Amino acid sequence: YILDWALMLVGGIITASFRLLRGPKTEFSLVEPTINFPYHPKQLIPIWLAITLSPVVPTIIILITCIVFPPSSPLPSRSSGSSSSTPARKSSRSWKSRASYLHSVALGLGYTILFAFGISNILEKFTGQPRPDLIARCQVAPETYLDDKIMLYGAGMVSVEVCMQTDKFLLDEGWASFPSGHSSVDFAGLTYLSLFLAHRISVIGSRNHYQGMEKPSARASQPLYKLLILFIPIAIATGVSVTRILDNRHHPFDVLFGSALGMGCALLGHRAVLRPHLTSVGYRTGGENGGGEGGRRSEDLESVPLARIERA
Repeated sequence: YILDWALMLVGGIITASFRLLRGPKTEFSLVEPTINFPYHPKQLIPIWLAITLSPVVPTIIILITCIVFPPSSPLPSRSSGSSSSTPARKSSRSWKSRASYLHSVALGLGYTILFAFGISNILEKFTGQPRPDLIARCQVAPETYLDDKIMLYGAGMVSVEVCMQTDKFLLDEGWASFPSGHSSVDFAGLTYLSLFLAHRISVIGSRNHYQGMEKPSARASQPLYKLLILFIPIAIATGVSVTRILDNRHHPFDVLFGSALGMGCALLGHRAVLRPHLTSVGYRTGGENGGGEGGRRSEDLESVPLARIERA
């Protein structure tokens, strides 16, 4: 996995450097109301806070959860025998399984953040779509509004040449509206966190159809408190996305596309890394709620490898 981490590091540096490039700038209309909003220097969610929310917060929560509340380990093979394992060996296996689980979860989070950050960064820079506050950033020369060829016959269409803005970076950022990077990265990290927690509290992969059981569980649906736990990260990402519209940084479609992109990257990281790891090592990927006289209780199945559960 050293190559994976190295590629993620290099990929992150390369995609971040794209922000320093000068991408294409589409023409815009001085009479277009959707890009004539005021420019707010102070954002409701600044860059440092967006980075804290994703990936810093998911990383901390995942780290604490994997160390303090490790997943149940698979049972030793029948040939080895449970009596031959000493407490020291059991402890060693326990810490190795925790480290392996933590590594896989962190690798999936890294994939997720890298894909969302890289794709959104490239699209923002090279699509050249104007932000809602572009005209305020541009500081159009006053004589431009008196030019009949532009205002009367040209529908107000102008290029970047009419801008008097001396801050080149601020001006270049005026053409980085699509998609919303805040939305994509925060939805990526926080959606991945929600999927991770869904595994840990047995929401994803829970068995609601108990084959061979005479009586199903008294409650087939998930408790409300579990759903609320999973909703909190999504709610935070939604709040961050809404602030991008309130700050006049992005159009609503930019935010919706960025949010969908982030969620898609989170699902990709979950399916490509986290879930296959859980299956390969035999960890349960969901709760097996017991019930009925003919079935096993969840604590009986908690540490049984998935292959044995399927044969049971």
